[in-house]
Amino acid sequence: MCFAVVDQDMNLGELLRQGGWAMWPLYLCSFIALIVFFQRWLLFREIQTRELSWLKGVLALVKQHRFDAAIAECENHRHPIAHVLSQTGQVGIQRSDRLEAEAERVGNLEIQRYESFLPLLSFIAQVAPLLGLLGTVLGMVKMFLGLQNSGLANVNASALASGIWQALLTTAAGLIVAAPTLAAHLYLTSRVDRFRMQLSDAVQQFMTAWPMVSATSFEIEPVSSISKVRSTRKSADDKELVQSVVQQRIVDAEGELSVPLKNSVQPRKQVPQEELDV
Repeated sequence: MCFAVVDQDMNLGELLRQGGWAMWPLYLCSFIALIVFFQRWLLFREIQTRELSWLKGVLALVKQHRFDAAIAECENHRHPIAHVLSQTGQVGIQRSDRLEAEAERVGNLEIQRYESFLPLLSFIAQVAPLLGLLGTVLGMVKMFLGLQNSGLANVNASALASGIWQALLTTAAGLIVAAPTLAAHLYLTSRVDRFRMQLSDAVQQFMTAWPMVSATSFEIEPVSSISKVRSTRKSADDKELVQSVVQQRIVDAEGELSVPLKNSVQPRKQVPQEELDV
């Protein structure tokens, strides 16, 4: 049985090399995690540097029914929220009833674009400790096989300790990879949630300012007036339905009362005069 001799002046590179082949999957996981994190960080940093001061101008144009100018203003900005509002406005000009559905569709696609590769970070944060533990278990198995072959009489405490710390290197490396990867995943997830709230707020403001076409008068009305008209129509229909049900119940009740009365009224029996004299 042969184990490496511990050198007090061993640097980090030499120490990691003692971990064996089980370190290579951890090297690959750490490399992928670094690439994904910096790529996503640069993407979110680009969003943060772009302000939403242009949104007030777009909303003002929409309230003035200048839809083409509002869409052109959105297309002049490279912000993802501007892209969502532009696509939503183009559909809203043709079919105002599809405005909300189009905003939801384009918004979800934009959110998915910023959430991409985040599950990969979560996977690396979960699998890295397992890979490290696997390396430790395999190293311990190899060490005890060496002890079995060499015999208990030739066991050296120094060699035994050397084999144990070499096996534990992979567990330490797995934890070193997993902890920063998990922190990066949580940070990027919080940025996605913040962007989702910002996108939802901008879309709600855009849809509130956008007029809708009434199906009865073909006049442009705001969303609040349409909901008010719908509630008024619904209450009127409910009132007419209640009145018709009450009238039908009254008619049925009168019919049920008239039948026993007619059956109960019978002609009076004529008594013969002879019986009366008696």
